[in-house]
Amino acid sequence: MTTNTKLNELREYLLKTQIPLAAIAKSAKVSRTTIHKINNGDFVKEATVDAIVEALPSLNTTVNDFRKDNKPTMNMIKTQQQTIDSQQTTIELQSQRIKQLEKEQTQAWPDDPAKYKLFADVIPDCKSVITLSNVFSFSKPIERCISDMNGFEKIAEGLGMSYKTFRDDYFAEGQTFPNDQHPAEQLFSKNSARDVAEYSKGAREILRNLKYKFMGYDYLSFYVDYEYNNRIVKTVAAIRLEFGIKTCTAQAKTTILNQLD
Repeated sequence: MTTNTKLNELREYLLKTQIPLAAIAKSAKVSRTTIHKINNGDFVKEATVDAIVEALPSLNTTVNDFRKDNKPTMNMIKTQQQTIDSQQTTIELQSQRIKQLEKEQTQAWPDDPAKYKLFADVIPDCKSVITLSNVFSFSKPIERCISDMNGFEKIAEGLGMSYKTFRDDYFAEGQTFPNDQHPAEQLFSKNSARDVAEYSKGAREILRNLKYKFMGYDYLSFYVDYEYNNRIVKTVAAIRLEFGIKTCTAQAKTTILNQLD
């Protein structure tokens, strides 16, 4: 008997038998999913077919016991059990598919070499790291923490304040604040504050939509004018965003446009 003949005969039997498919699967030591694959016309290995056929005698039946002219009588309890088995298998298949999709969707996208080169080529006056947390939370505000500050003494000097005040009171290095209440916002000019607020306004929904769909890097650049006691320092910030499941980390390079004398 060829493999296809054996498989077709087994499929015909499984579609008409009164024996619960779960019982057949358990006896043959295969999953219910495998049984339903056979019923759906999918290919399974010859060894699997043989295992199921060999297990049937222990259930007081064999494939050859079934004949078209020997239809089994209706057994309501067994029919209901088969329905339950089928529903359970469907749920298992759906669960497996969901897990597979989540695994595929959370794989990191490769970085864009061209965009990375543009970012890498920026020679900044200042650098920092900005970490955003609670990005995907519906009940907590997005929080911002600025760290690894380097070179901001130039901006503090241009604003006429001590670097300690700039670092500790405004940029609050190493401290976490709600994103729209971070003290650094106080140093933004009105135009910059508006631009940053408009960008941040839609950031949460954008990032939520990216959850399980995008992990990797993105880039953006925008102007930031710092203003303090009627003194202004104009800058442009180049940002490299790294998206993760729970946080978003930004590598920030700041270039001062109105260089100090």
